Amino acid sequence: MTILIAVLSLIVSLAVAAFSTEIAEGAALKARAQTAADAAALAAVAESGPYGRNVQSIVAREYAEANGARLVDCKCESWATAVQVEVELHGATARARAVIDPKAFAPARA
Repeated sequence: MTILIAVLSLIVSLAVAAFSTEIAEGAALKARAQTAADAAALAAVAESGPYGRNVQSIVAREYAEANGARLVDCKCESWATAVQVEVELHGATARARAVIDPKAFAPARA
């Protein structure tokens, strides 16, 4: 009887460990997707600044791909102060929004 309980305990422990691994891998994948979305949104909104080239969608796609993701959607209007992107990475999707303050580029006051 003791051996049976030990075997059942081992099986349950292995099942819990396998499930925990799946959860951790999913969380890591979601975090990588979010990092790619954040990078794409920040890069895109920077293109709207006074020193940007106004190519938000292109830059967002480049930064998403540099992080291993695919750009699904980019709400990037010309010279807008805010952008919103959605990326996909191996089935995990993430969204990010970035805003730029045009006043931050004004000359400093003495």
